[in-house]
Amino acid sequence: AVLPYEDGLTLRRGSFLAFLGRQVAVVTSSGDDEAKSLFAGAVGVRMCGNDSDYIKALEELSNNKAYIECGQDNARFKTYFDWQQIAERIFER
Repeated sequence: AVLPYEDGLTLRRGSFLAFLGRQVAVVTSSGDDEAKSLFAGAVGVRMCGNDSDYIKALEELSNNKAYIECGQDNARFKTYFDWQQIAERIFER
């Protein structure tokens, strides 16, 4: 998934979280400090600062095996963004 947010990635982006939850590799814009910290070294999330970074990330992921590995890497983040747990916490209040 390519998510070029004009104002940058934050962990409040529903579309980004939905792709993570489905173990899809994401190429996106640079993130805020929280996102940069959480996804430092992540294979499945590529934060890009400019057009050439986007192109490089997409070229690297164009290999099907690389894409699958990136999606598998996103599985480790799923525990942070479990929609069922989030909904249960919200509706308990």
